[in-house]
Amino acid sequence: LVTGNVLLGMLLLGSFTYRRMRRKQQSRLYRKEKLTEYLLEQEKGLARIQQEQNGVVASVSIPEGDPLSDENQAIEILPEDKKDLYLQMISAIETQRLYLNPNLDMNLVVTMLGTNKLYLYKAITSNAPVNFRNIINRYRVEEAKRIIEKEVRENTFFNIENVYSASGFNSTSSFYRIFRLYTGLTPNEYKQEYALELREQESSTTD
Repeated sequence: LVTGNVLLGMLLLGSFTYRRMRRKQQSRLYRKEKLTEYLLEQEKGLARIQQEQNGVVASVSIPEGDPLSDENQAIEILPEDKKDLYLQMISAIETQRLYLNPNLDMNLVVTMLGTNKLYLYKAITSNAPVNFRNIINRYRVEEAKRIIEKEVRENTFFNIENVYSASGFNSTSSFYRIFRLYTGLTPNEYKQEYALELREQESSTTD
């Protein structure tokens, strides 16, 4: 009996310690994600300023035929054209909220911008540390976070299916996987941290 009680006590202590450590890690990941969010907003602001300064985005001369042919691969576009094309892509993604389309791919963006896949690929690799899919997924995660935060503020029922479908993901599994990949948190953990942050803000304003 004594041995059983000792083992039970050790199990409870271990469980408590694990929950406490996980709680600290969860809080740390949330703060890191909020910093990333702030930096992304700063980057978007700089991109908008550049777009305004550049005026109308310069068009890029596109050769006829297969954009991935050896002949076209030998043609190099100027750095300023790459920058303009990249800013044009970001502007289209943001203003038209293209990331909400679960079937969005580079081919659709290429058609919208009137360019070709090779040119857009070069524009992205020259101006961003990630690829097209990563850019779109980050926008979708940011949209999911906005929806989660809105539901917390309004104290509405948290429906995970509504969140993933409204933010451009095409399945629950891909939503969970990508959300955690980018934030380090599950959607439910992010919701808990945001709710805690709101309570702390409300408490500080009433003191």
